[in-house]
Formats: sequence, structure tokens, C-alpha cells
Amino acid sequence: MWFVTSCYGKAYAAYLAVFLASVRQSHPDGRVLVIHDEIPERIVRAMARENPNARFVHKGDVKLAKDNTRRIAAKLDFWMAAFDLIDADTIVFIDADTIVRASLKSALLPGSDALVTARAGRFPLNTGVVIVRNSDRGKALVADWKARTEELCLSADRIAESTKLSGGPDQATMLELIGDPRPVPGMYCGDFAIQVARCEDYNQTDCVPLSAPAKVFHFKGGVWRKILMMDRGYTAERSEEASRDAGRRGSPDGHAPGSLQVPHDQAQGASDAAASRAVRERLNRARMGPVRAGRQRVISASTRVR
Repeated sequence: MWFVTSCYGKAYAAYLAVFLASVRQSHPDGRVLVIHDEIPERIVRAMARENPNARFVHKGDVKLAKDNTRRIAAKLDFWMAAFDLIDADTIVFIDADTIVRASLKSALLPGSDALVTARAGRFPLNTGVVIVRNSDRGKALVADWKARTEELCLSADRIAESTKLSGGPDQATMLELIGDPRPVPGMYCGDFAIQVARCEDYNQTDCVPLSAPAKVFHFKGGVWRKILMMDRGYTAERSEEASRDAGRRGSPDGHAPGSLQVPHDQAQGASDAAASRAVRERLNRARMGPVRAGRQRVISASTRVR
């Protein structure tokens, strides 16, 4: 099985290091394609050394917008390139700010062109995990999704509306492909056969203990980054109390079962790439040994650094 992630901009390098470690542990025979831009080469080399299962491909021909909404939607340019770079029956397109905790090999059901995840709440869908069959129909689905998203992003009004109603342009256009503004788990057969699964199972975006049964935990860096690395930005769904609870309930020492092992130099590279004193301080503190402080951190609660 191949995982495909995009990482553009050094602020997400710390997440990428943790994601790669999680794939190594959850899928020992899995492969990862990292399509990247705007990450220092020394950081890429450090990650490549520690992740022999990963292939790093620089893609510098995507015009990345400065505003965050358009930048996030640009991941489809990176993901689309994967069809020409790897040979696999199934491709897991996945955001870099995730932790893969269990096998995804049986997730895509026979007859499905793709799997996406839906959730209750304000935004009905999250596209941080999209599993696609590597077929003509699967490729056509991603191409259609990309084209719809690019068209939407031409209009500032449509971007604002899609962000308000769906959480972002790419999520709005996926809802168009599904044909239902509030999909529920099941199969939707329009132009494509799209399997809808629960976020709680395959793409957990809520603040829950890392001992929860989800196969993938998604930190949604835009919100979680402030909480995980800067100790601020708590929300109603990600309250300070719940974040403390998530950090300490995984196991008696405050770590989730099967905590990740992120090598020292890889974590150092990620912290340098983050270019933030807060990030560097937390990574340095994590390197001193297991951190038992309460709040959930990318390094302290989800990983151990040796």
C-alpha cells in the first residue's frame, strides 16, 4: 500500500516527521510518497535517511497562494501527480498532520472508487484522508475534484461561502461529487462510486484520547498547531481540559499506547524547519525523555523522541 502526502512550507515539517514514523510502525511494508516544496533540503535529507520506505519528490511548479485557504486546496495539484509516480492498487491520500495508528488495507470496499470520511458537526466532511483505487476511474475522480476546486478558487465569494459551509473549497467540491451536502456512512453512486466512512474510524479530527479506536488521528494543523506547539488557540471542541486529558490518558506515563519513536536528528530537523521558538523549546524538552506534562503535543503526547 502506498501513502501519498504533500508538504509545502517548513511549518508542517514537524508534523511530517511524526506522520512518517507512524506509517513505519502501523504499516511495516507500506510505502510513502512525499511530494514537497518550500522545505529546506537538509530537512528532506534527514527525513529520507530515517525513512527508507519513503520517496521524496520535489514539485516546484505549483503556484502556491499566500492565503491559507488556497494553499490548503493546492494539495490536489500535488496529489494528482502521484498517479504518474507510483504503481499501486490503492493509494491513501493523506494530510501530513496525521498519525496512522492501524492498518488501512481493508478500508476500501470492492466496487468503490474512493473512500472519504464524514462527521457530525458544523462541517460534514473532512478530506484529510481520501483512499482512492488506482484505476482509470480513480484517477478521473481526483482530476474532476481538482478541476472543480481550481474553478471554485477563482472566486473570492465562492471561497468564503465554501469555507463557511464546508470548511474549505476542496471539501465543498468533494460534497458536489458525492451529491449530498450531508453524507452519511454508505455508498454514493453518481459519476463515481464514493464510499463514505466515519471520521471517528478513519480520520479522527476531534479532541479525544489517543487511546481511542480511530485508525488515523488528524491534528488539522491550522487549529491544532497552536494548541500542540504554542499552548494557545483552544476552542470549544478542543478545550484546554480535553487537551490535557488527551495527553495523559493514553497510558500511565502520559503517552498513547504504541508511542512513536522519532529519531533525534529527524526531530531536530523538524524543529529547525518550524522556525518557531515555541516549537524548538518543546522538541528540546521532548528529547530529554518522556514528557508527562498534561497538554497533548505532537512530540510529547503522541511521540517519544530518543
